[in-house]
Amino acid sequence: MSGLYTTLFVIVGIFMLMIPVPSMVLDVLFAFNLVFSLLVLMISLYTRSATEFSSFPSLMLFAVFFHLVLIVSSARAILVTGDPGALATAFGKLIMGQGNWVVGLVIFVVLLIVQYMVITSGQQRISEVAARFTLDAMPGRQMAVDADLSAGFITPEEARRQRDLLRKESDFFGAMDGASRFVRGETMASALAAVVNALGGMVVGLLKGEAAVDALLHYLGVAIGVALQIAISSLALSLSAALLVARVSSEQSLGQEITSELMSFPGLVRILGIVLLVTSLLPGVPKLLLIPLGLLLIWFGRVPKHAVETVLPEQVEAKRLYEQLSEPEAMLGFVGVDAVELEFGYELLPLFDTTSGQDILDSIALLRKNLSEDFGFPIPGIRIHDNLGLKPNQYRIKLRGVAAGEGNLEMGLLLAMGEGSDLEKVSGVPTKEPVFNLDAKWIPPSEKLKAEAAGLTVVDCGTIVITHLGEVLKSSLADLITRQNIKDIVDYVGRSHPAVVEELQQVASLGDVEFVFRYLLQERLPVRDVVRVFELITDSLRASRDLREAGELARKACVPYLLETLAEEEGTIKVITLKPDMERTLIESYQPGSEIGFALSGENLRKIIDEVKKAREMSHGYAENAVVVVHPRIRRALWELLSRQGLKELTVLSYNEIMDTKYVVVGSVGA
Repeated sequence: MSGLYTTLFVIVGIFMLMIPVPSMVLDVLFAFNLVFSLLVLMISLYTRSATEFSSFPSLMLFAVFFHLVLIVSSARAILVTGDPGALATAFGKLIMGQGNWVVGLVIFVVLLIVQYMVITSGQQRISEVAARFTLDAMPGRQMAVDADLSAGFITPEEARRQRDLLRKESDFFGAMDGASRFVRGETMASALAAVVNALGGMVVGLLKGEAAVDALLHYLGVAIGVALQIAISSLALSLSAALLVARVSSEQSLGQEITSELMSFPGLVRILGIVLLVTSLLPGVPKLLLIPLGLLLIWFGRVPKHAVETVLPEQVEAKRLYEQLSEPEAMLGFVGVDAVELEFGYELLPLFDTTSGQDILDSIALLRKNLSEDFGFPIPGIRIHDNLGLKPNQYRIKLRGVAAGEGNLEMGLLLAMGEGSDLEKVSGVPTKEPVFNLDAKWIPPSEKLKAEAAGLTVVDCGTIVITHLGEVLKSSLADLITRQNIKDIVDYVGRSHPAVVEELQQVASLGDVEFVFRYLLQERLPVRDVVRVFELITDSLRASRDLREAGELARKACVPYLLETLAEEEGTIKVITLKPDMERTLIESYQPGSEIGFALSGENLRKIIDEVKKAREMSHGYAENAVVVVHPRIRRALWELLSRQGLKELTVLSYNEIMDTKYVVVGSVGA
């Protein structure tokens, strides 16, 4: 409804510019204008910071528009009827005095000069300086918030609140810089309108047969009355704007702050009182004025010091923090490392600045949500902070304090990836894509359409960071899960499936369940059906205490979801098989529990690995999601062998896991 009222206000104002308004209605509008201006002034006095009255620039523009409407409507009333309302007439008589129009006119001109050259001009200058300094300081203040968040002094919610506050401040002072110019122009408009109304009214009066002096005095009085009302309202708005822009954020209102600061030096107040008493002894000085004033200041100066001393909130907080850190238990907060960190150089700060329109923080939150849904455990929070030790355009991803990936970005440019022949079709800086080490080029945004037409994939800097972070997390899921995560999952499932959890806890400890989850996550298996996984762990450990067997059995709850993601047209998956001789060799040489897994020479193992890599590369043109399928006995051992040679993301399945799935053989490994 408030939006509707605003729209109606503007529409009615526009119509008032074109149609006559009765003098009684003008009285109501002028009274409302004065009350509204004084209300805004009072609110400005009691606000503790400019952002508490963030709608003020918009209110100022609406007020200026309202003033212009009143100026035009009153001008029509003056020229047509000679009566702009009782309020305007009363103000005119007040300023014109007892018929001495010269004194009244001089007072009115002085009032306009003071308003235009002092109040309005000063307020405009304050707005300009405040806007410039606020915007210049914004990057440093944002980095300070990030530094406090990185140091753990504030929570992510508090950091988000402070960033929102910084955005509101920049918007406020930027808007005030423009809005103040409207007020200055309106002051001149009201003065010129008074002159035009007076002269035009005198001409109208002469045409009606009135005496020239009588017509001039009458129309000059009502014109000045109208202009005076507008001037008082504009003065209140200008003063309000100056108070808000010049206001220093504080926990106190302006009156409380001024009183506490002036009375924070009682000795100086007493000295001033003594000076006034001494001055009263001089001949010709009004003693009845200075002596009471001096005694009053001396009395104020005797207020006990503790009554006027103020303790800043920052001092209280610093003392509290020091006392906390003095306790040995407080040091525990600095023990340990973050599970996931994303560091960046200072040139990449706009990428993580919520006020710049980037949505990378939302993308990171969405990435965590999707990974948590896919892999069955909550991805830990990601600590994002700047690091002056990095190159200005560099970012780094850390897992448990150890670097797991990094790259360099070119802010303002896009990354085009594709075949070398396609890359030659666009101009840019050659580079390597940081996630998959592909050939790429940094190109300006103007080349984007040309690059896409050439068949290149074009992404921005934020997408690169999100993709890299996602790949690092997916390849390290097993390193991120902890027993606390397992306990949280068990407690959560226990609320809806208490019988399943009760049976699980009879045969397995948290460490056992963690081992099985880690076993599954090492191969990027989606642990979506946690209840089914718990049931399979229970069944396996009742028959045997072999946790690896429990992990293999638990795969039954995960593989269907994996096959769903691997399936291509019509639910078919592409597979790479081992030739019978090679598979027989691996089965016969399989050694459970050994580090390598197979009793083969290094040369033979290298040959097998090279053959798998070759078959995978040959199948990439038409089957990027091809998986290796082998005998169940050697499945895990072969995956572990391949993962140690840089093929950790390669999926290795057993024959019985794809029995009910349509598949097409796209390659075969072996001599």
